Amino acid sequence: MFKITLISLITTCAFNLSHASQAEQNYDYQINASVFMLANLIDDEPKYGHLEISKPLNANSLIGIEFLTWQYSTPLGIPFGPKFDQPEEAFPGYIQDFGLGLTYQHFFHKQFFYKLHTTAFYQRYLDENRNMIQSGFKLFAVARTGYKWEFGEGKYFIQPSIAVTSWPIDTNMPEAFQVIEDKWPKYFLFEPGLNIGFRF
Repeated sequence: MFKITLISLITTCAFNLSHASQAEQNYDYQINASVFMLANLIDDEPKYGHLEISKPLNANSLIGIEFLTWQYSTPLGIPFGPKFDQPEEAFPGYIQDFGLGLTYQHFFHKQFFYKLHTTAFYQRYLDENRNMIQSGFKLFAVARTGYKWEFGEGKYFIQPSIAVTSWPIDTNMPEAFQVIEDKWPKYFLFEPGLNIGFRF
């Protein structure tokens, strides 16, 4: 999954960079953030943050940099269902991630798009009192598709989406965490997304 995503990302970016100068640009950049950050107001655990800045390559494609952070206490691979986010599946503590990633977005039919993300995370493993145990590294890959609604004469937008995520590299996890992590796959299907943003 990760190899396919990475190869697709590099190939499509290289192709479009070679054609970017031929495309008309009506704005220089766009910035967007996840609506799900509002969960921080009602729940102390997520500590979720997402911000992306992107630049058009041509009329149908953008390349961007994203900044991500979140905290979680159960494996990311637990699918939606009776086991999802249940206390009995929890780690003996928390994992806190801080990431920097590269994104590529392509509009393939009007406002419908697909988007590829590859993000490198610095991970902090915390005990139940939120004291750091040790640190590690995670490589996170995402493939998503969605739709872009524009308003305010195209300056503002909302992007709902659905994604497949995977993390093929996840290092230095404490043994007590790893036992729980190994019960579940290293991917998650049908992750919802909802971002808002503006162009400038």
